[in-house]
Amino acid sequence: MPQVVAIILGTAVLVVAALIGVRALLDAVGLTTSGTFVAFVIGVLVTAAVLTLGGVAAVFSGGVNWIVGGRAERWTEGLLRELGPEWRVANNLVFTEGKPPETWEVDVDHVAVGPGGVVVVESKYSSVPVDLDVERLPKQVQKDAVQAARNVQRVRGLLETMPGAPPVSAVLVYWGVRPKLPKEPVRMMGRTVKIVMGADADRWLPTLTQEVVASVHVDEAWRRVKEHDLARVGEATA
Repeated sequence: MPQVVAIILGTAVLVVAALIGVRALLDAVGLTTSGTFVAFVIGVLVTAAVLTLGGVAAVFSGGVNWIVGGRAERWTEGLLRELGPEWRVANNLVFTEGKPPETWEVDVDHVAVGPGGVVVVESKYSSVPVDLDVERLPKQVQKDAVQAARNVQRVRGLLETMPGAPPVSAVLVYWGVRPKLPKEPVRMMGRTVKIVMGADADRWLPTLTQEVVASVHVDEAWRRVKEHDLARVGEATA
């Protein structure tokens, strides 16, 4: 990437310039430096350069997004535990899409199964406030909601032969450093996707707990979800 190359070259030039500048300054004030001191200065400058380049690599490779995205998933996982003992949660449920030889894997962040039905939960981290009160949601939010709706269809596929299959819905949870809490705790996108703010969980989390499914159907739905999860784990370790 041209930007990365430019930053690497610029950092190298700055390190060399700093070394020359330090040496010139010491010579100007008449200080004699030992080889140990020079080595120390070089070490400090090289360390600073390595840290700078590491940060650049993380940003341009998408590593930063991966790190904060992982944290968002853990935060959401913590919230789902607050639903109570009658709810069970599978994390990072993997589905294989496409037909051989062109296949790929899709990861569903969380699937919660309980008296309120089956809830597919996706976590997103945003570095800017997400406004859920605007009439037309931002394109990225719409895109994320479409992803959540597709994941609902994937999870429904696990239950399609099940008599009395519970309803499957989605919750799209946004996290960020500057959350903008909406007037209403839940913004609907279509019939199945609820869009919420992680920081607003006190208002939207209780909306998931309304009992609509008999325990026998909850147990069967969970068995199928867990069976799929264990099968994927078995394939990965085979």
